[in-house]
Parts: sequence; structure tokens; C-alpha cells
Amino acid sequence: MPRKPKSIALESLLAAFSQVPDPRVARTRAHPLVNVLTMSFFGAISGAEGWDDLEIFAEERAEFFGTFLELPEGATPCADTFRRVFEALDPAAFQLAFRAWLKPLLDDLEGQTIAMDGKALRGALAHTRRAGGAFHLMHVWAAERHLLLGQRAVEGAPGEVQAAIELLRLLDLHGATVTADANSCTAAVTAAVREAG
Repeated sequence: MPRKPKSIALESLLAAFSQVPDPRVARTRAHPLVNVLTMSFFGAISGAEGWDDLEIFAEERAEFFGTFLELPEGATPCADTFRRVFEALDPAAFQLAFRAWLKPLLDDLEGQTIAMDGKALRGALAHTRRAGGAFHLMHVWAAERHLLLGQRAVEGAPGEVQAAIELLRLLDLHGATVTADANSCTAAVTAAVREAG
């Protein structure tokens, strides 16, 4: 199938995903990492909820993906490939690449409301059984843009403060209004908010 010209947004997404280091051993790379990440991204925004969903999504749209990705022999990754890649992937490296792609959307947050909040994912049963409690995330949300700016896994509510500080250091929040619940009302978080502008 002939290749279609790529949009600027798609070109920049592929360029960002190409910067993520591939954690796999060279001999096990049947599918380029950029393919796995791109198909996962499209699948996630289309409602795929697990590895099997991603496999089906990619397989059903192989012709579409083939218009802008190099598909080895026209094949798409299986559920196990998606799972293995994401289990081995460095989350910080992926976040850096993804944030680079989102940067044009994040350039000016002046006047925006940025909400910081911790969440207990009580339905994360496998983690709950393994760790003895609910899985917790601290996240930073741009309310008007409906955009997640960053998140960190934490060890319950006590870990939220340090995660909030780390996330605030990553963001340029000049001119934004930052909100948080009582758990984040500490001198250290206040200082990080002020340092972020």
C-alpha cells in the first residue's frame, strides 16, 4: 500500500517515540519499538483496556498502520509483545519522550487551573493482593485543557507529598493556579509551587 503523507502531529509523535530506548534484547525485536508505542497510544485513546484489546485493535487496523509505519511482513504485535515491552520499558524515558511531544500544548499554562491529587486505585486487584493495599497515584491535571500533565506511583497517601514536589519540578507552571487537598498543604509543597512560578 502506498505511504500517505504524515501530519505534523503524527510526524512529531513518531519522532518522540523514536527517542525512547528499546529495553529489549536485539534478537527479540520482531516489531520496532516505535510501532508498539504508536499502536498502544492509538489503542488507548480508542478505548483498548488491556493487552488482548491492543492486539485486536492493531490487527484490525494493520492496513491503516501500514500507511505510516514499517510493518515487518505486514504483521502487528501480539498481546504478549505489548505486555513484555511495557513491563520492560523505562517509565521515565517514556514520560520524557511523551512530554516532548506534548510540549506545544503545555507551553503556556498562564491563567490555567492545575489540580494535584492522589488517587487510590482500589480496583487494581493484583497490586492490592501483592502489596497489601490499594495502588496509589499522585497526578497533576490541567483542568481547563482536560490534560494529565504528570503522575507518579506512590506508597499510599504519605508518599503523595514527595511525589507532588517531584512532579512540580518537572513542570513550567508560570502564572497558573495550583490546587491541592489538605494532604499536600505543607511548606515543602508550597515552596515547590512557588519555585514552579
